[in-house]
Amino acid sequence: MLNNRPGRGFNLTAPKGHPNAPAFGRVPETTLHAWALEHDGRRYFGATPGGRNQLPWNLQTILVLLRSGSLNTAVTEPRWGYGAEVGGFYIESDHPDASTSSERIVAPHSLLSRGADHHPLFERRFVESRCRSQNRQCRE
Repeated sequence: MLNNRPGRGFNLTAPKGHPNAPAFGRVPETTLHAWALEHDGRRYFGATPGGRNQLPWNLQTILVLLRSGSLNTAVTEPRWGYGAEVGGFYIESDHPDASTSSERIVAPHSLLSRGADHHPLFERRFVESRCRSQNRQCRE
């Protein structure tokens, strides 16, 4: 039950048969994410308490940790994420690529790239995008 808290994990009002309806043996969606890895003979463990962007946050933490070897840097480096309420991808204001414009939306280069000649998770570059219409389509 620790990973399946009410409202985000199991749903007491969900109709019968819904993936998040409580039932014996069912594994509903969870809002918690934990990870463990071993790199260069060192073991690392981490987790997020929940939230829409927990997978990207954990991924970014792991990548920075592997790149820098510094736990402090991995935890404090600004993050990017995705949120419908902000119209797409965003980065935290203290990120080196952040803009003062509230309309600016950024995404990892590989998410907007049409090519497949690089690994999307290890790209350090970001591509600027701006929402152009109400349907939130963005351009590179």
